[in-house]
Amino acid sequence: MKKISIKKLNNTFRYDSKTGLLWRRHPYHKKEMDTPAGWKSPKGHIIVCVFGTNFKAHRIVWAMQTGRWPTKQVDHKNRNGSDNRWHNLRLASNGQNRSNSKTGRNSRSGFKCVTVTPSNKFVAYFKKKNTRVHLGTFLTPQEAHAAYVTAAAKQYGEFFHAG
Repeated sequence: MKKISIKKLNNTFRYDSKTGLLWRRHPYHKKEMDTPAGWKSPKGHIIVCVFGTNFKAHRIVWAMQTGRWPTKQVDHKNRNGSDNRWHNLRLASNGQNRSNSKTGRNSRSGFKCVTVTPSNKFVAYFKKKNTRVHLGTFLTPQEAHAAYVTAAAKQYGEFFHAG
């Protein structure tokens, strides 16, 4: 991914840590100066175009606040991808960020990390370094989810969210 210098970011944007918004310091493509930068993506993140390249706003905020581009993913603690207030952002590995995610829209079981077998049993799992760790097969989705919660809370600590 292309990276813009931190100095250029600071010359282009003003960051409001109370609202989490980036404000343009200069007019940009028919937009007035001092207007909020970016648009909301279908996944809920704010996307900002900087010198012809699109960036997720939370990565720009991280770079501006720390003076360096993030080396990992930037996680939103409250799981709201458009809330870029500084106290809501933290660095995370892919697994930690995934642990803090919501239950998928297409989950047949209705629970995060619980799948349904063809014989209508429920399998609990979590991922560790891109490997699926099998936690067991259960008769109800609630039992499988409980197994996931116990194991994932231990594995992911402060990043864990049940779904």
